[in-house]
Amino acid sequence: MNKEYTTLILESKDLAINSIKKFLTKLDINPEAFEHIYNIDIKVSSLIDYDNLDDETIALYDPTSFTIFLDKDYLDDVIMEIIKNKEDKEMYVIDTAKYLVHEMIHAIRTIMIDNNYHKLDMEETQEKGIPSVVHEYDLKYNSNEVSKSTEETIEYQEGFEEALTSVISVIIIMTRKSDKLDLEPAVNRIREKEAYDSGEKATALLVQTLGPKMLKWFMTSTYEDSYYNYFLKEYGPKYDELVKYIGSLYNKNNSKIQNKAENIINENKKIA
Repeated sequence: MNKEYTTLILESKDLAINSIKKFLTKLDINPEAFEHIYNIDIKVSSLIDYDNLDDETIALYDPTSFTIFLDKDYLDDVIMEIIKNKEDKEMYVIDTAKYLVHEMIHAIRTIMIDNNYHKLDMEETQEKGIPSVVHEYDLKYNSNEVSKSTEETIEYQEGFEEALTSVISVIIIMTRKSDKLDLEPAVNRIREKEAYDSGEKATALLVQTLGPKMLKWFMTSTYEDSYYNYFLKEYGPKYDELVKYIGSLYNKNNSKIQNKAENIINENKKIA
């Protein structure tokens, strides 16, 4: 890895870790419990060579190697921009940190398991070799719950998870300098800027409505002895529709579907 890559990645990783730690502290979560995430390996790769990835993918978390890959073309472009204007460096470090936070959240919410769905810590996984990998959104229900979710809903879970991760990543970076968790500025930015898709805009409203309690669950649910689906508990019979609408909007814009998702969110807010 060349010197320019190393400098940018180290500064961005440091910012990402410190931002996550501060976010966890504001949620009354011990940040040291996530020490293994802070030690995650970061490598540079041409992500365009990976199957099933969008051409604009900038970062990727690989659970089998516990590695985050940053796109080489993205880093080359960033370094060239920094060389042209050194005053922009901080902006690009923050931008890169946001991508790293996104992938670190995926790492937090990905569970290494054995055949009995027994959670393993990272030392155990290294001792036993690479185990099966289960993403948090694949679990959905523990053994004591009956799944009411349709196969169609399951198909949209990944997009729903991505939208949540994207929004929470922005919140983590934007609130890094504050000792209080003020969601409003980040939520407003996501809902007003064209850079964010319809799914992210609807999800920003979802996060704002459910607040810190949901955020704390989101960051810790894979570490609990048994799993429960916070959104199913909150939205009940409307859960499937909510996941379908937001999940189908992943990397897309559709104001009609966005409105349908937001109607569910607002109706539940009024009931609450």
